[in-house]
Amino acid sequence: MADNSEETNVAARHNLGDVKRTLVILLVSLWCSAAIPQAQKPTARRLSDIREIGRFLGTYPCENGLLNSPAVITALKATLGSDYRAYRQHVALSGCGAI
Repeated sequence: MADNSEETNVAARHNLGDVKRTLVILLVSLWCSAAIPQAQKPTARRLSDIREIGRFLGTYPCENGLLNSPAVITALKATLGSDYRAYRQHVALSGCGAI
């Protein structure tokens, strides 16, 4: 019975070591992400030319204001014509919720 207790103690110390190691890794990664300046996301407020839209590839339009930028609005109006009003209604109702 003493052997089993000793094995249990060794396993518990091993598990505690794993937990400590995981916590240290987590804390270091959190500290690094806070310490390293994050790249600013592009904002669409000043998007004046639709040809610059490539800067927003991989971004979320509800976060950067892309759908409300003058260049995108002009392009959408030209493309959708009389359907633009229905499009704006749809976007207003669907909002920026989770995808």
